[in-house]
Amino acid sequence: MGLILAGMAGCGGDGPVADSHEGATLRVGTPMQVRVANPLVDYSYNIFAMLATHDTLVRFDAAMRPRPQLALSWEASADGRRWRFLLRGDAHWHDGLPVTAEDVKFTFDYLMAHHGASAWMRTLIKAIAVDGKTVTFDLVKPYSRFLINCGFIVRVLPRHVWETVADPFKPGDARVTLGCGPFVFQQFDVHAGRLTFRRNPAYYGPLPTVPELTIFLNRPLDTLALSLRRGDLDLYYKYASGFPPSHLVALSGTADLRLPEADAMGVPAALGFNLNHRPTNAVAFRRAIAAALDYARMAASLMGRHGKLPDRGFLPPAFGDGPADTALVYAPEESRRLLDQAGYTDTDGDGLRNLPGGGNIVLRLLARADLEGTDALLPILSHNLRAVGLAMTVDRADLSTWIERVQAERFDW
Repeated sequence: MGLILAGMAGCGGDGPVADSHEGATLRVGTPMQVRVANPLVDYSYNIFAMLATHDTLVRFDAAMRPRPQLALSWEASADGRRWRFLLRGDAHWHDGLPVTAEDVKFTFDYLMAHHGASAWMRTLIKAIAVDGKTVTFDLVKPYSRFLINCGFIVRVLPRHVWETVADPFKPGDARVTLGCGPFVFQQFDVHAGRLTFRRNPAYYGPLPTVPELTIFLNRPLDTLALSLRRGDLDLYYKYASGFPPSHLVALSGTADLRLPEADAMGVPAALGFNLNHRPTNAVAFRRAIAAALDYARMAASLMGRHGKLPDRGFLPPAFGDGPADTALVYAPEESRRLLDQAGYTDTDGDGLRNLPGGGNIVLRLLARADLEGTDALLPILSHNLRAVGLAMTVDRADLSTWIERVQAERFDW
């Protein structure tokens, strides 16, 4: 589920929901921000929808093995171009209607037609066929990640709700929060920063042991740490992340508070380039930037002693070490040599390198405002660039806005 738990107050047992909470509300605190309760418009809400209200064809367990959810079973053809899923027959939407294979087909068709972040599927999926409780995907090419990128990441939508919505950003009165998961959406209080869900007694799977789930949104880390210590929260959650090491000191030694540790299954922070902008579209320029960055200092600023230096293979720590020759190395002299060699020199003598025949190189960095550690990371990046004769400006945005700007290519890196 991508669930990384950093703190539990007043919880017993080994799971995120304990029997001791029977009859109580599970209170979850998060720094994540939600702007609108619409899974196709707000990325953060989509994450909470996956955890609470919307199920997928499959799930993955802690060992990254696929497990049934809406699909009881599945099979792939020998050439990897056809995937067939047999759906369970006892799943229902929160309004009582059954979840059908037509809902699954509709979900993928709708996302490919109306959801920008899902447009990549149009180049992969050739056709979707329905036969009773069976859904068959015919692909343009073999795709080894189909189970995770389509079977797990895609939340199945109710056709009878979304077929009335021509534009996901203008749903009108459509019940876009309606799902088939273990919880039913109750309320989003945008002013209080609070999402509320109640237990779905008709859920086909194991029922939650708490009748209600309340998520307190957009809380600063200091506030979350204090609330966990006082027992005002039962759980901390942040998608694909844990509790920042810089704030763990405030929690250590607190009675009735567990701090489980786990290897990261993803990369907590990454820098990417716009391959359609000049000069970041040039391989030589990107290699020069890679050599200019002080990775040890950045890792320490983000993760403290828990940080690990990255490699070019983009391999998360949980999957082991990559080849030695893929290690990223801080080498500002090499960066300057590469920039000179590629023709990015300081032609006007103001201390900043210029584009060939153009003005100063000032890179526009699009930064996630919701990521802990950004404030410490940005000065390091700026200093590293200045040391090799480059400058940058910073645009900070919440996650949903960040995704919109990335899709619109309003950034250099």
